[in-house]
Amino acid sequence: MQKKMQKKTYMLLIVCTTLVFSGCKNLEKAENIQNMQNIQEVEEISTPLPTVLAQNCEEKIIRERKRISGNSMSPLLHNNDRVMLLHKYYEICQTKPKKGDLIAYDYVGEKIPIIKVLAATSEDFLQIKNNTLWINGEEYKNSGNQKYNFSKGELEMLQLYIKNNHLKKDTYFILGDNISNSRDSRKFGAISPQKILGKFELITDYDTL
Repeated sequence: MQKKMQKKTYMLLIVCTTLVFSGCKNLEKAENIQNMQNIQEVEEISTPLPTVLAQNCEEKIIRERKRISGNSMSPLLHNNDRVMLLHKYYEICQTKPKKGDLIAYDYVGEKIPIIKVLAATSEDFLQIKNNTLWINGEEYKNSGNQKYNFSKGELEMLQLYIKNNHLKKDTYFILGDNISNSRDSRKFGAISPQKILGKFELITDYDTL
């Protein structure tokens, strides 16, 4: 009789131990799932912030339709083509102009800003080889894959602004897409950011300006 009682007690201890262990495992698993959910919530909250800031920046910009006058940006842009001027884009969005941007430049004697391609910044590596301009190891060409052959006077102008293969900090070379007929850095040298009035974007609709 006593042996039977001992056996029952032993079995009960095993069952209780198993239940307790199983309960602990389930509790640990539940805690791990909750921790993972918490981590995912933090990531989801932090990810969209840059996009929200960018949208706010774009909303503040004043946009104005403009019509191209002349052929200094040909073949990229032709006379009477339409563009959108984003006034004070770089100031409002707190960003610097970058290589390839179409910028609005305050040219002396002109009532309206002129449009040029930003060809090089102070961060670019510049070289002059065989009367052509090389930027970051590549010969600079226009949108029609034509290279710029600089005259002696134009090369002398460019070299005044290049030191140790770089422009002075926060200055820029701007060029027209027309390699033979454009008032740009070949004529007046590097420009300062204070002369940049905004950024141009191409538009494809043909509504009346």
